[in-house]
Amino acid sequence: ARMVDMDNVGAFPVDGSTDVGRFRALAGDSVPFERPIGGATEAEYRYWSDIEIQLAIDSTKNPAGEVRLTPAIATAYNSLALQLAVGSKKVKDYDLQVDNSSAAEAVQKLAKVWSDKAAIEEADEQDFFYSVPVNVARVGSLGWY
Repeated sequence: ARMVDMDNVGAFPVDGSTDVGRFRALAGDSVPFERPIGGATEAEYRYWSDIEIQLAIDSTKNPAGEVRLTPAIATAYNSLALQLAVGSKKVKDYDLQVDNSSAAEAVQKLAKVWSDKAAIEEADEQDFFYSVPVNVARVGSLGWY
């Protein structure tokens, strides 16, 4: 049964054989706030719901429709950084000071790490496709050794 008051609801336990489960494991959002009891099949996670993760995955598929988790994670962290930036506050009252504005910056840096990794993977993928015809032509001229 789905608990209505939870924001980041996802399947429990995390299933590493699914795209959403692999995303959660790679992005570091695979441990629920509280371990569900009584055989519950859903839990609340810290950063994203399964629906948000699936949207990030769907929005970053390559032109052939293949899943690319690295850019999906970068997209999700960028979205999280925006949410944190919008909700950030600096409050000072006598001896009490609260400043959570640095959280958005830290998450934005994490998003950049994932974006850079995605760019490297994409470049490697393109290099692979460009080099295949050359290698095949060479092997073809020498015979299949």
